[in-house]
Amino acid sequence: MSNKLSLEKRTETVKLSLEKAGVQRKDICLRVGLALDKSGSAEGFYHNGQFEELVDRLLPVSANMDDDGTIDTWLFHTRSMEVESATPKNYGGYISNVIMKGKYKNEWGGTNYAPVMKDIHHHYFGKEEKKGLFGFGKAKTVSVTDSDIPALVFFITDGSNSDRAETLRLLDSIKDEPVYWMTVGVGPDSYFTFLREIAERYDNVGFVNFNNLNITDEQMYNAIIDGELAAWINKVS
Repeated sequence: MSNKLSLEKRTETVKLSLEKAGVQRKDICLRVGLALDKSGSAEGFYHNGQFEELVDRLLPVSANMDDDGTIDTWLFHTRSMEVESATPKNYGGYISNVIMKGKYKNEWGGTNYAPVMKDIHHHYFGKEEKKGLFGFGKAKTVSVTDSDIPALVFFITDGSNSDRAETLRLLDSIKDEPVYWMTVGVGPDSYFTFLREIAERYDNVGFVNFNNLNITDEQMYNAIIDGELAAWINKVS
């Protein structure tokens, strides 16, 4: 079982990986999000503890980048589901105590990327019109979150999607905005040709593949926090 001490140790390990990758600033200020595959093929990761361990390993990344150390979290299959955030308080039990006891615990489906990407983008950078008191007056276009802080989103999946054209259209429309999609494929590399394609096409999309999650913290952090992500952090921080 993960504990408070291991969270602190992992936070220090992330710092070393950031330095190794060339991140220059010590006071990084980003919003951190997570899209977690809830397709039927990913169900085993929820039951065998691997996604639990994965979230535990991502929380120390947020601790180095977000002032409250939380991770805004969405589940996805063919649709998007925003859920309770992962936080230092639910470290060590987020999947078992929050996701697998929540209203989506028995919901599994296919795999589409665009719906959850669209929801996450709207959450961080969406605009909406607001009118004056009682609906009168000229409408103003305002930010949904009233924040222009850049966002780093971890996008975790165990396989390819069924909506490639829609995903490409979405990514093309937001390619110049301050959001970085760090896509993580868990499983055989051959499953992730599309993730590799979009990482090569867009400067704000990265990709890393883990055949499984039975690797050390240092190996995971060094793989995720590579030169491209480090360059993006240096650019937007």
